[in-house]
Amino acid sequence: MQKVAFAIVGALEEEIRSLREKMQIEISHDDESCQFIEGRMGEHDVVLVRSGVGSHRVEKALPMFFERYHPGFLLGIGFCGATDPELNVGDLVIADTISVLPKGEEIVLDALQVKKAVSLCEEHRFRYRQGKIVTSPHVVRRQHEKAFLGTSESAIAVDMESFSLLQLTLQYDIPACVVRSVFDPLECELPAVEGTLDSAGRPKPLPFLKFLAADPKQIFKLPELMYSAKKAREVLTHFVEAWIYAKPT
Repeated sequence: MQKVAFAIVGALEEEIRSLREKMQIEISHDDESCQFIEGRMGEHDVVLVRSGVGSHRVEKALPMFFERYHPGFLLGIGFCGATDPELNVGDLVIADTISVLPKGEEIVLDALQVKKAVSLCEEHRFRYRQGKIVTSPHVVRRQHEKAFLGTSESAIAVDMESFSLLQLTLQYDIPACVVRSVFDPLECELPAVEGTLDSAGRPKPLPFLKFLAADPKQIFKLPELMYSAKKAREVLTHFVEAWIYAKPT
């Protein structure tokens, strides 16, 4: 088993793309729906993991990862939907608690790691909120659905992977933190693209074209979604760099 300083885990290709470009890549392992990219950022050994979308893919990818690597720290990153009206595109969400639907189980994150994330946000002037993230088994697309989760779960954001990721880090005794970037604010309703994207969130050409042909108005939403993804990805990338290059405390 290979020891590395950091593991950075995201579900989507779009979430990790800029980080991969900043790495000195030594080797890449592709295994069905997931990818492990081994390399360096500055003086630090880093493995960038693309797990695929959803808890079921995290639960498949991370055990394979932990068979090969033993990271000193794991940072779970990615996009999220806001369930709080004060969050905007690109705002960071620092999880101090993560719950899961429909079970309602909760994991409380290590307070020292949460404090470090908050300190970095304040030092680098990232817009952020600290609070609870709820993990859903499906995409939460509509404003009223996100608002309901915000109220019923006392959550400020929703994602599809973080609870399973944290469960596995606890199982393997790996210190971890979860920081997400808002892709869709509360008022943003996402298109129903399920079935048109692959496990990494990339469009499948034929199904995606059929989706657009069935509802051509969706074409006009694409520039806004592309802008949101770019902004959310850029902030995440800067945060990860700040974390990796931060002086030990």
